Amino acid sequence: MYGFGASCVHTALFLVVSASFDKGRSLATGTLVAGHAAGIMIVSPVLQVLLDSFGWRTSFLIWAGLTSPICVFGFFFHKNLKKEPGYRRGSIEHQDESSSHTFTIWRHPPFVVYTVSTVILYLRLHIPQVHMASFCRDLGIQSKHSSMLYLGFGLASVIARLVVGKLCDKRFHAQHIFQVAGFVMGVATLLCPVSSRSYALLMLYFVTFGFAEGSSATPINYLILNCIPDTQRSKSFGFWLFFLSFTMAIGPPFAGFIADELGSYIPAFYMSGSFMMSSALVVFVLRYFKNRDDLPLKDDQAQIMVALVERETVL
Repeated sequence: MYGFGASCVHTALFLVVSASFDKGRSLATGTLVAGHAAGIMIVSPVLQVLLDSFGWRTSFLIWAGLTSPICVFGFFFHKNLKKEPGYRRGSIEHQDESSSHTFTIWRHPPFVVYTVSTVILYLRLHIPQVHMASFCRDLGIQSKHSSMLYLGFGLASVIARLVVGKLCDKRFHAQHIFQVAGFVMGVATLLCPVSSRSYALLMLYFVTFGFAEGSSATPINYLILNCIPDTQRSKSFGFWLFFLSFTMAIGPPFAGFIADELGSYIPAFYMSGSFMMSSALVVFVLRYFKNRDDLPLKDDQAQIMVALVERETVL
């Protein structure tokens, strides 16, 4: 039940932000994903304090009270949203179009390629995050020092999400940033066994990995939300999250199984780095498609398209 509610909130937030901003949409998306990363970084120590002070039952009640304002904030969303083009509440025409859109989203090469790329990426993306504490324990690093690695990772990820959100609003294409981030994550993770020789090198790896992870989060959300028409945005984003949820659930347990069988986390890190680099390579498939009309536009191009549509509507 918690997972279902969290997925509803996550999906709704991204769709609301995408529909609420024409100018500066990528920065708004970056701010949203930065808040997500900052929340994960803050929640862990706060929950630990609550558990130590009140026990798990009372801690869950307190946490439920802290998260309940989300229900109130949701009432303010609909006032600022713009109706999607061709929207007809309850109309048969809209229902027919809605059923056909489920199939037409798979005819958009960018959406298919981005989905395949992120499925490959997220299949191994969270392996370093989940298993770094155990990896540090095998190296003889104390838990208080390993927790500092996560702090460095979280800070780097938050900063990267905000910075990349601003860059995507400028002249930098989100797709290129996503690919570079994938390569950096892959190379850094492949070199992780080398960085394990000292705590300083391990911190350097995890901070680099965190910055690259944050640099990939903002552009891929922006690309998925903007690579297809507005009328199909909700369904496409939902399908994308549906596939990612499975890959994120499979990756870390499988890496733990490999570590148990081989007696080391190093093979799992090698596998993770290889998948990250492969996800960036998959995006190059888009270069073979001559029709680029359905590729995501920059914000200034999107503004021109919105103005033209509004002008045609008035005429």
